[in-house]
Amino acid sequence: MTVLYATLLIILCLILVVIIIPQIIRSLAGQPPFVRTHKRAVSGIVEALRLKPNDVLYDLGCGNGRVLKAAIKGNPGVKGVGIEYNWFPVALAKLNVHNLPIQIRHESFFDCDLSDAKHIYCYLLPSTLEKLEPHLRASCKPGTRIVTCDFHFPTLIPIQEIVLSTAKKGPGKKLFVYLL
Repeated sequence: MTVLYATLLIILCLILVVIIIPQIIRSLAGQPPFVRTHKRAVSGIVEALRLKPNDVLYDLGCGNGRVLKAAIKGNPGVKGVGIEYNWFPVALAKLNVHNLPIQIRHESFFDCDLSDAKHIYCYLLPSTLEKLEPHLRASCKPGTRIVTCDFHFPTLIPIQEIVLSTAKKGPGKKLFVYLL
């Protein structure tokens, strides 16, 4: 019985060290937390992106790759690129999108090259969107379609706002669509 308790204690300690402590450090450093896009919002997001074959979709702060996986599986010929700064979600995303035409990159989306992006999805806090907006304006080509979930950019004007009927309460209720 003590072996079982010791094993459970070790597992809990590992969870604390691998998942919880890095999240606390990220928030203290002013970085956004890892929050997954809600499952019920994913199909609406993919629809709002309006992907076509040969398009390149970037997910900035891709987390576990849920949106990329759904978008690529439902749209053959589309290439996906996930940008994530936190190593734990990067590892999850790489496992989640294995054998799909999706590249997961461990880097900051504030510095990444977005010149080949035709579509961008991001589920980021308003303060992060505000910091990201100048980078998007500088590095994206005209016509790049951007979809955000729940939060909007402070000065970009959306071409469309979509209320998701699948979301009664909680996160994933509203999408904002932009065209640069």
